[in-house]
Amino acid sequence: MRRIAAVSQRYLDLGALVPAGTDTTVDLVEFAFLATDADPIDADWKVGNWFVSATRIVARILLGPGGTVVLTPATYRVWVRVTSSPERVVQRVGRVLVY
Repeated sequence: MRRIAAVSQRYLDLGALVPAGTDTTVDLVEFAFLATDADPIDADWKVGNWFVSATRIVARILLGPGGTVVLTPATYRVWVRVTSSPERVVQRVGRVLVY
């Protein structure tokens, strides 16, 4: 479980979970953060981005004040969704503790 202070602004990255064949120039990556065991609904998804280096591809999203998602203190289940036509891969990828 990752731990992130609610007052910090930082990327949450998921480098190990990028589906094979991902085209970072066109494929959409989104994240959902849920405090319950429910599945995400359309309104839960927030657009992330790709970071590409010579050695890896990372799906990421900026958390915290001024970021894409601002979370209040709690434990969240983290979901990622990658849309790569015709596929849409949805996975629960772990948890994050915001304190």
